[in-house]
Amino acid sequence: MLLSVARADPAEHILSPHFEIDAFLRRRRFGVTTRRRHLQKLREQFSIRSVVAAQVEQVHIQRIERQCPAIACFGRVFEQDEARIAVELSDADFSVLAGGEKISEGNTPFSADGLCDIDALKKIVKDTKDHQTPQQVALTEEYRKEDVLANYIRSNKTIRERLKGFVCEAPSEWDSSNNEARYGKLKDEGEFYHGDEAGYKAFIKLLKSFQFWDKTDFTAGQKLWFFHPLAFVRHFRKCGWLSIGEFRQVYSDDQYAGNSSPTPHELRTTYLFPLNFATRKFGLTSPLRLSHFLGQGAVESGWLTSMQETSMIGVVGAGTVHGKRKNPTSILAESTLGHWYGAVAEEDDPWFRSEKFNSHGGRIAGSYDWKNGNCDSKDSQKFRGRGFKQLTGRSNYAGYWVFRGWINSSSFNDSWWTDPEYIKHNRGRMTKIPAEIRNPQEVSLKENCIDSGAYFLLCERAKWKITGAIDKDIPTVADDAAGKLREFNLSREVTYAINGGYIDDKRRCDYTRLAKEIICD
Repeated sequence: MLLSVARADPAEHILSPHFEIDAFLRRRRFGVTTRRRHLQKLREQFSIRSVVAAQVEQVHIQRIERQCPAIACFGRVFEQDEARIAVELSDADFSVLAGGEKISEGNTPFSADGLCDIDALKKIVKDTKDHQTPQQVALTEEYRKEDVLANYIRSNKTIRERLKGFVCEAPSEWDSSNNEARYGKLKDEGEFYHGDEAGYKAFIKLLKSFQFWDKTDFTAGQKLWFFHPLAFVRHFRKCGWLSIGEFRQVYSDDQYAGNSSPTPHELRTTYLFPLNFATRKFGLTSPLRLSHFLGQGAVESGWLTSMQETSMIGVVGAGTVHGKRKNPTSILAESTLGHWYGAVAEEDDPWFRSEKFNSHGGRIAGSYDWKNGNCDSKDSQKFRGRGFKQLTGRSNYAGYWVFRGWINSSSFNDSWWTDPEYIKHNRGRMTKIPAEIRNPQEVSLKENCIDSGAYFLLCERAKWKITGAIDKDIPTVADDAAGKLREFNLSREVTYAINGGYIDDKRRCDYTRLAKEIICD
């Protein structure tokens, strides 16, 4: 079955790449201005655009809109000057450049009864070869002619690919007002219901029991635009824009505590746009890359619940902390505190400068003291893990700050951690100048936390070629032992490239598989 959407009124000049949204807004009785605002917002979200210019002499913009309705170019036409017209196309457009072709009145192989004529089809696809025998040409029965058409399409891969790009204007098969025009030929001589009026009426009665057009707000006899469903979905998936529904399936409610605050819905709503923006920005939109990014991030961020590393209160020993329970102060959003956690003396936390153990005695991580460019014990807390990939350490923060243009690389010495006095843990005598970062809590803000995670993957860990490893994965969820082992080993390779170790490697693989099941479907 073809995917169909309602037809827009060309007089309203709404040329939307999201035509099904326009139809929905119509049914909800939104006016033209409101619909235009909603659709423009969608266009802005699909940020990568291409502009195709064409020389058109003395053509008014309204004439272009009438000749190129939404299905023809799925873009927005605007006037540059009296002699130039530009058609703006988003990456989700069904333009002729992407293999799309509008099939409507005056350019269609379909007759009023909805049947396809092979000669008309060949003309549209510019196929000049003679594929029919004289006997086939002489056929008059519709069902035999349909067999010839089916064989023609099955035996011609090029034609099948062309057909996937057809966007056809035709009446709906769910509209009973079209029944006689569509099925009346079944009563002709040689056809199924020839001479059987009672049988034909019984067929029409059964057909009407399935038809529902009169239960909708659409007008009887109205034409729709029909798409090849898989081609439609695959085309829109090229934009790599994760929907809220897909996000909800991957980061599902059952991953969260029942009384969690913010709620799972609030978390997904907060981070969906930053996630989509970051994955577009850093080239992580392929189904595999996005799946691994989300799977790894689920572990690092606790399913979006922890964009800043928390500490534990427990038994403090000589360079160790054996945690008993979470430190509630470390959980507070630093945007609420108004400063980074530890900026005031009362917030000093030994957890970050110590070797860390959980309540069961299991080792979590080592001390951050004088690691990753941290210059003293205070740095251990100041540059704790933040963001979707838990950016940690002054050196990693410095790289991100330079990348964002917040500091200049000339303001500090590269590789200050190679200073001999740094190695001796003597900051006061260092001659190399470390990067100065005053507000590290910026990383945990919603507009930066996902961005910093993607940056770390693609830039800070560039030498590990993480995306190259991800691209070697199979775009399906493995269902046999050998495939699962291969999947696990590849996930571990990605985990090591990110963390320099295999912490939580099984969960990371499981969560990546969960994401693949939804996104790579």
